[in-house]
Amino acid sequence: MIRSSTSPSNLHRRVRCPGSHAAELGLPNQNSEYAEEGTRLHAALEDSAGCEGLDEKQIELVLSTREIFAEVIERTVAAMAIPPDAPFSEGYERELRVRSKLRTIMIGHCDHWRYYPDQKVLVITDAKFGFIEVTPAPLNLQLRAYAVMGSQEWDVEHAVVAIAQPRAGMIDDAEKLTIAQYDRADLDLAHAQILEWECEWLKPFAPRVPSEDACRYCRAKLLCNQYAERMGSLKGDVVAGIADLPEDRFALLFEALKIAAKADTQKAILAEARVRVAEGRLPGYRLKPNAARRSITDNAKASAILRDGLAFTQDEIAEASSLSLGEAVTVLRRKVKFKNEAEATKCLRDAMATVIELKTPEPSVVPVSSHDVARTV
Repeated sequence: MIRSSTSPSNLHRRVRCPGSHAAELGLPNQNSEYAEEGTRLHAALEDSAGCEGLDEKQIELVLSTREIFAEVIERTVAAMAIPPDAPFSEGYERELRVRSKLRTIMIGHCDHWRYYPDQKVLVITDAKFGFIEVTPAPLNLQLRAYAVMGSQEWDVEHAVVAIAQPRAGMIDDAEKLTIAQYDRADLDLAHAQILEWECEWLKPFAPRVPSEDACRYCRAKLLCNQYAERMGSLKGDVVAGIADLPEDRFALLFEALKIAAKADTQKAILAEARVRVAEGRLPGYRLKPNAARRSITDNAKASAILRDGLAFTQDEIAEASSLSLGEAVTVLRRKVKFKNEAEATKCLRDAMATVIELKTPEPSVVPVSSHDVARTV
C-alpha cells in the first residue's frame, strides 16, 4: 500500500494545486541543514535532555518557544474563563488523524497539545523554527487540519490553535505568536472543507496549478512541466514594457517572479544547473570558479580589535555594524531575569525608543482565499 503523500503541513499545497498529491507520491523528503536543525529543536521542546549538542542560540530558541507555548495556555485560560485548578491532560508530538467514518484521510503530529475535559477546550500549538514567515494562525490550513483532528480525538467544543515563531525577530513584520479559535460549527465546516479538497486532489489527472505557495516546498516542482512553463513565462518580457502587459500575461509574470525569488528554489535550480554543466547537459554554459569570501565569526572579538588595535571609535564601530533587535533581546535576557520574552522585548523597546523607527512596508500582494473560517483570539 502506498501511504498518502498529503499531511497537514502540505494541505495548503493540495488546495492550491490538487495535482501535487499525485506528483509527490513516492518522492523522498528534501533534507537540508535547516530541516535537520528543526528536527533537533523540536525534540528538545519535550525533553530538556534534547538540548545536549545544541549551541547557545539554539537553546535560547527552545526556551523562547516554551515560553510562547505557556503564553498560549495563559491566554486561552483567560479567554475561556477556565479555573486555575481545572483538570487537563497534555503532551508533545501526538499523532492525530482526519477521518471520514472509518477511513483515514491524513495523519499529522502536533508539537504541543493540552485538553481541558470539563470545558471541552483543546489547545494545540505548532512551533516554526525557520527564517520565512508562515501563514498566521487564522488562515493557516495546517492548524485547521490539527483542529479537526483534535476534535475527532477528544470531545471538543472549542479548539484554540497557535503558531510559535521564535525567530520572528529576524523576519520583517513577523509575529512570534498568532492564535485562532474554532468553535463546534467551525470545526464541522473545516472537516467538510477537507473532504471536498480531498475529492479534488484524488481525481484522475487533477490539475497542477503552479503558484508561490504551492511550489515553494513541493518535492515535484523540478519534475513538473507546469512549473517549468510558469517559470518560462519570464522569457521575452521586457522590463520597459511591463505596464503594457495584458492582465493574464502580467499575472503569469508576477507569479513566476515570486516563485523564482524564493531562496530554496534558486538553490535547487543552481545546484541542478551545476550538475548538468559538469555532465555536459547544459549547452552554452560553463562553470566559473568564484573567489572565496570572508566573514566575521566573532563580533565581540572583532569589535575589540577595531577599538584597541585600529583605534576605531564607538560611533565608527556602530557605523560598520548591523544591530538586530531580536539578537539584542536575546543578549538582554542573558543579563536580566524577565518573566518572559515579551517583557524583555518591551524593556528593550522602551529603552531604545529614541533610536527605533517603526516602518510599515508597502502592502503585500497575495492570492485571494475563500477558505477562511477561523477567528483570531
